[in-house]
Amino acid sequence: MVKFWAAAIWSVTVACIVAVQGASLVERDSCPTNDHGSLKCETSGGSPLVADCEAAINTIPDNAYCTQENAHGSLCTTMVRVGTCKIDVCGALSSTVSPISSVTRCNTYLRTLLASCKSGSLVGGQIFPQHCSVHYVDTPIQDPGLVDKHHYRLQFSHS
Repeated sequence: MVKFWAAAIWSVTVACIVAVQGASLVERDSCPTNDHGSLKCETSGGSPLVADCEAAINTIPDNAYCTQENAHGSLCTTMVRVGTCKIDVCGALSSTVSPISSVTRCNTYLRTLLASCKSGSLVGGQIFPQHCSVHYVDTPIQDPGLVDKHHYRLQFSHS
């Protein structure tokens, strides 16, 4: 009987942990078509070239998961570098967007970031996909003004 209750408590604990880690597959599959999350444009004279970032985005396959795999320091994983552009995925270890639909593909988010934050020939900034698109190990960011390195985001920076 003790083993049964221990197993039942463990199952509930695991279920609770999974529940707070992020959106379920059903939730991610039902993301609204306008799920582009929030943006933080940071374009300056030191930002990468738009053309380089466009080329970098084009190297990312539609089925890419864009998973953050760096457990140290910046908590950012560099996905690709082209010319002056570096594309990073940042956040808690193993957080990811999944390519369930064209809405939740990381290259769709990156194209939104590019279109929204470009200034002349330069672009810089971050995009924070909404909760229903992302499997988080922690909770998603609500206010991009309060960026915490554990919150999932995609970003352009100078390589």
